[in-house]
Amino acid sequence: MATTKTTKSKKAAVSKVKSTRKVSDKKTATEKKVLPKKETATHKTTNTTKRTNKKSVSNMIEYYDLPNRYNKTIVNLLFQTPKKLFVYWEISEDDRQKFLEENGKDFFEKSVPYLIVKNETKNYSFQIEINDFANSWYFDIPDSNCEYSVELIRKIKENNSSVPITSSKQLEVPNNHILFEQNRKEIFFKNIKTNNVVSKTIVNLQFMNHLGNVRNANSFYKKFYNEDDLRTINNPSS
Repeated sequence: MATTKTTKSKKAAVSKVKSTRKVSDKKTATEKKVLPKKETATHKTTNTTKRTNKKSVSNMIEYYDLPNRYNKTIVNLLFQTPKKLFVYWEISEDDRQKFLEENGKDFFEKSVPYLIVKNETKNYSFQIEINDFANSWYFDIPDSNCEYSVELIRKIKENNSSVPITSSKQLEVPNNHILFEQNRKEIFFKNIKTNNVVSKTIVNLQFMNHLGNVRNANSFYKKFYNEDDLRTINNPSS
């Protein structure tokens, strides 16, 4: 009986040891499984932080905010089309103080800004009333292929006298017509990539078959722009 009890106790002890070993093995196995996940998770977060930092740096490099003012007294003239011009202007703080000292502290309240547009080629001018809330303006011109300039002034409301502020440089406005020599039979095509110029005779162009009896450049132009006066567009040098 004593031997059977001891063997049973030995078997129980062995089974307990095995069970504890199994539990410990399971724990170590789970720990081994969990550890790589934590490591990969931390590795991913570092990668994402690096990517976001790169993106933020690139955005900072690409972004640039232009200043609202340059603190200079200027008026500049540009052309948008041969019949529409664009002008922008600015008055520096020093010049503002100068105008206040010369014309009174209420100079800007008692005066109105104007743009004097001058056609230097045909020797005429016209004026455009603007306001103090604007610093740029679009306006139409009657003639292309001319030189223009703009003067910024202020008119006193009481006596309509003018005070000059600043003037622009002369701007050469291009022509708004197709220009060619009279009775020319060729049309020239330019490849803007290679700068090669090729001439083709009008009568040999395929689309001319649908335009009737077109034999030279003047008749070609009249077909498309029948309201224009051909006598004003015969200058081949522009």
